[in-house]
Amino acid sequence: MPLVRTTCRWKHHSMTTPITLSAEWLAPGSVETVSASVEASLAEQGGRVQGLDADFGSALKMRLIGSLFPGTEDDLPFHLHVDVRPGPAAAETLVRAEMRSTEGWYVFKLSRVDTQYRERFDAVTGALRSATGEVSS
Repeated sequence: MPLVRTTCRWKHHSMTTPITLSAEWLAPGSVETVSASVEASLAEQGGRVQGLDADFGSALKMRLIGSLFPGTEDDLPFHLHVDVRPGPAAAETLVRAEMRSTEGWYVFKLSRVDTQYRERFDAVTGALRSATGEVSS
């Protein structure tokens, strides 16, 4: 019986906290135009797109192969939600991208994984910024 209790406690403490990142910018154009650009860019980047939401990577691949080998960064699993709203000026749209990692639970997480998620998020949002354009301040 103590073994079962230990196993349950171990599972509870083995959860890793999902990584969350966000970015926002002002894009020129209407909400409709910017939304269409976002959807197209997410699809071009390999996201499984539903509206302004996209899932990237594979939790299974990350679990089986990991992310330490060259070329595996694109397999990092995460969900990206993009919110678009009218901006402060008539011809501007506020874009906010929020990422949440979906790798699931692990006994431990290497600090390198946080860096890889940041780099992948920066690449995806960089492509989104290029697709939508950005209002210079």
